[in-house]
Amino acid sequence: MAAECIETVLKVLEDIGMESIRICNTSKLYGIIALSYYRLNRFYDVYYYLNKMEVLLSHILNKEEKNYNLWEEDLFLYYMCKAVISQYEGNMED
Repeated sequence: MAAECIETVLKVLEDIGMESIRICNTSKLYGIIALSYYRLNRFYDVYYYLNKMEVLLSHILNKEEKNYNLWEEDLFLYYMCKAVISQYEGNMED
């Protein structure tokens, strides 16, 4: 399954120990995993990885003055995951 393969990539990034690579790519991988679990109808896992993304992106999401430089892909995946969850919860029209 795709999500399990990406989780393996996350473990490798953690084992390598290069924090700059790990930080800038982890939220993207979390977003891809969340979307993968959405396609499998495993909504608990979608929420889990969406929350992990929020933690990593909190320095951008919680600022009054937003600077999206270098974070466009991460934020796209974050808002895409939020949208599919909102649709699942019935908070959004098809």
